[in-house]
This record gives sequence, structure tokens and C-alpha cells, in this order.
Amino acid sequence: IIGPLITGPVLDNSLGWAYLFVASAVFIGAGFLSFLRYPAQTPEQHQEPANRTSPWRDFVQGLSFGFKTPSIRALVVLALAVEIFAWPHESMLPVMANNVFHVGGTGYGYILAAAGAGAIVFTTAISRLGGSLPKAKLMLVCSAAFGLFLVLFGYSPWFGLSLLFIAIAVGMGFAYETLMSTLLQTAGPGNMRGRILSF
Repeated sequence: IIGPLITGPVLDNSLGWAYLFVASAVFIGAGFLSFLRYPAQTPEQHQEPANRTSPWRDFVQGLSFGFKTPSIRALVVLALAVEIFAWPHESMLPVMANNVFHVGGTGYGYILAAAGAGAIVFTTAISRLGGSLPKAKLMLVCSAAFGLFLVLFGYSPWFGLSLLFIAIAVGMGFAYETLMSTLLQTAGPGNMRGRILSF
């Protein structure tokens, strides 16, 4: 939320400064990672698992299991549809800001900040209510709402209303992604969980 609000106005003046700001933020983040400390492992914890297989074999097993299991196959098809037809909207946001709303880099920052705020609100709501909700039905509602609010964003002539639409759209998209990940992880046995997710 904060990054786009800072870099948006910078974009209006100099693209180079915007890249410098983003690079600085990455280095600051890396600096914070250097403060992480991990507990020392005992020799027993450090041993390689006896049944370790190759990543390629794990991927093929996940692929095979995913195609053979109807619920996982349906989830993967839905995931592909949303990834192909909904998430690419992100590459058009600068065009919308510049050529449709005529708000430049500052407005583009507002669009990204609104999207980030929507993501936080909706994923927080999903995580708070998670156990009591019918996840599969809610995931379908979220994916449909994601598409609907993207269409409303695309057709809205008012910038303020468009910020609300993009916040709801991206929030629904993130809620959908959270539910999708949960369903994929719980649709198969524990030993296939990582393989299914990698697929």
C-alpha cells in the first residue's frame, strides 16, 4: 500500500528515480533478513531423509496424482482459467491510469495502493472466518466476483469509483487464491501435498 503511494508521484517526474527507490527497498528488505537467527540443528535433524527422491520424479508424481483425482483436476483447471483470463489485468493498469483516467504515475500509485488494501482486507477476512465457511462454494463466488469487479473497473468512467472496484476485484482474487491453496493442500494425502502444489 505504502510503496505505490510513494513511487507513484516519482513516476511522474523520473522513471529512473522510481527504479532507484524500488532497488533501495529490496536492499533494505535483504538487510532485515540478515537479522534472522535459526536455532542450531542437532545431528539427527540434519540428516537427509532416507526416502529422498528427485524433484523431477516428485513433480511427475504430483502431475499424475493431480490428473487422476477429479477434485484436484477441477481445481487446477479453475486455477489456470483465473491465471490466464483474470490476473493479466495487472499489465494493463498503467495503460488504464495513463490513457483512460489520465492520472499519470500518481494515479497509478493510487490504483496499486487500493489493490493492496483490498488484498489485505479480504485475505484477513478469509483467515478470520476460514474454518466456518464452505470453502469450495466461497472460492467459486470469489473467482466470479473477481471477474465481475474487473469488468466494472474497466467500464467505470470515474476514477474514485474505479479505485473501489479494483480494491474489491483484487481482494476477491486474493481470497480466491487463499481458498484455492487451502483446498489443494487438503484434497490429497499429506505425502502428496508439496507435489500437488508444485504441479
